[in-house]
Amino acid sequence: NFNVNKKAVMNKNLNPLFRESMIDIINNIMISYKTVISKNEAMMKKIIEIVFTLACIKEVDVKDRDSIQEVALYFIREAGILLPKKRSYPVYKEYLMKMFESDNLEVLEAGFLILGNLAEGCREYFRRELPVLMKNFIKKGLESEHDNIRKATFYTINFFANYLFPEFVVYHPMVLPSLIKFLDSPDQKMLQGNVLCLDIFCQEMTDEITMEYVP
Repeated sequence: NFNVNKKAVMNKNLNPLFRESMIDIINNIMISYKTVISKNEAMMKKIIEIVFTLACIKEVDVKDRDSIQEVALYFIREAGILLPKKRSYPVYKEYLMKMFESDNLEVLEAGFLILGNLAEGCREYFRRELPVLMKNFIKKGLESEHDNIRKATFYTINFFANYLFPEFVVYHPMVLPSLIKFLDSPDQKMLQGNVLCLDIFCQEMTDEITMEYVP
């Protein structure tokens, strides 16, 4: 029974362990019955809606366990790999579009995080839609005045760099100046990801293009 109330899922007073259990149950169902789920559009939409909603939850001072957001993103990455893309990708796209149109910064941030985690499993679809993804989402994320949105955009770029080459290399004029600008970031996790992303670009670009970014 997937008739889960969205407001109940977002209830901050709900025990985090309950949310984790919810994701575990959904994950087990997805693995065991992925063929059934892929043929039932209503069920698939409900599962994706629940987990995308949980991915919007940001917790403070999480100790001795993964955050709800981390658990939800792990599931989303697995779903992107396991579920048949012909049926699941339109559903991912529908909910992502709603998230990117949101005025809620936490929802918008989660949209970027989800986009990145879907890159591996949906790479063929992302490659075909890369011009739209870069213009409508990545460019706007890099230009955002909000630090968390920019960080989430870099997070997505790192996934794109890992899974969408060689097509992704042509977007170096949009991506590299921002990556280089934030190489002095105190956020070590973001810095590590950006350095790895730069390394991938340098391996794929011609020497002539690489020299454009050497001071």
